[in-house]
Amino acid sequence: MKASKSSIKTFAAVRRFLRRLAAEERGATAILSGVALTAVVGFAGVGTEVGQWYVTKRSMQGAVDAAAFSAAAAAGHQGSPTAEGQAVAAQFGFVNGVKGVTVAINNPPTQGSQVGNSSAYEAIITAPQTRLFSKVLLSSSVTIGARAVASAGLTGDGCVLALDSSAAIGVTANGTDNLNLAGCSLYSNATGSDSLLENGNVKLTADKVSLAGSDTLNGTSSITATGGVQTNQSPASDPYSSVPVPGEIGVPVRTVPPGNSPTLQPGVYRNGAFKLNGTGTATMQPGTYIIDGGAFTINGNWTVNGAGGVTIVFTNGSGGGWPSVAINGSPTLNLTAPTTGTYQGILFFYDRTAPASTITFNGSSKANLTGALYFPSQNVTYNGTGTASCTQLIAQTITFNGNVGFGGNCTGDGTSPIGLTQTTLVE
Repeated sequence: MKASKSSIKTFAAVRRFLRRLAAEERGATAILSGVALTAVVGFAGVGTEVGQWYVTKRSMQGAVDAAAFSAAAAAGHQGSPTAEGQAVAAQFGFVNGVKGVTVAINNPPTQGSQVGNSSAYEAIITAPQTRLFSKVLLSSSVTIGARAVASAGLTGDGCVLALDSSAAIGVTANGTDNLNLAGCSLYSNATGSDSLLENGNVKLTADKVSLAGSDTLNGTSSITATGGVQTNQSPASDPYSSVPVPGEIGVPVRTVPPGNSPTLQPGVYRNGAFKLNGTGTATMQPGTYIIDGGAFTINGNWTVNGAGGVTIVFTNGSGGGWPSVAINGSPTLNLTAPTTGTYQGILFFYDRTAPASTITFNGSSKANLTGALYFPSQNVTYNGTGTASCTQLIAQTITFNGNVGFGGNCTGDGTSPIGLTQTTLVE
């Protein structure tokens, strides 16, 4: 088909225009065209960069959400919120201190609605961005940031925890006495029908009873729990699982001074060197007491005071054997765990690498013990009486005989919560 006369004329006109444009010596038209083309390419490049920044911002928000959540969760289990939060952010590619990236974990938050909330953890990530085309339009540098806040919740109110999920029986209560857990709950990780076993006429009172298995009540035993008896629950975690056993290198070796009113110093007591028999009043200075082998012995009518922050650690550092606990007769124990530091909230701490054995608290000792009695690899039998506003007992299995009173009013005492904590993002 032949082209029309008008099409031929239009084509000829375009050719004449192109010839004139090529012959133009002043170059004004070419320059304008080049500038226009550069602007178009520049805007397209800036658009690409902005799109990449948006993708980075989305990834950063996911990282900061996870970092805040992990920091709050770590706080609930006596971990390191900063280390945990920064480690999680690194998994998203945001490594603190690398390529100008900062990952800050703040407690309490520095801004927003949770300022001053000590159970809230704020994560802030900032990172400078590489600029290419945007340098033409933007004179300042570009830094992208994201922020999130999570609340640790810390709702676990347990004061008794049996850790062994393979045991036939987790917690046993015998006799005709009262097991009074005022303001706190009982947890047992044993998964069988005797996760909690009561024999005789035991009267258990608690906020809640949470069992990985179920309960067996023999005789006229009873349970009064305002939060109910919850069976087939998820096991409760060990709140002190990350706390290290102290070493003995450089720690002074001690013995108990003579007399009936000794002042005891922190240090290593080897092969039964910690022994109080008869009658007297002993004062334990604040610090960590390492019982290495032998027996930790308090017999008779001793009064032992340690109110400034005491942790008693049972271990076998010298290889002479694992220590036992001998608390017999009618001693009065007024002991308080430290509220800060590595061993905050822990009063008794048995080395978790020890083989299983039975630790017994005997007699009618008047035990005012504030803090955690932590025996992660031991079966503990607790006989006699004792009351305190804040006492936790954590062991593989636990047997109670006699009237026992534990309290869960642990605010400010340094203990970690027992039970399932609820961590939530709040900002």
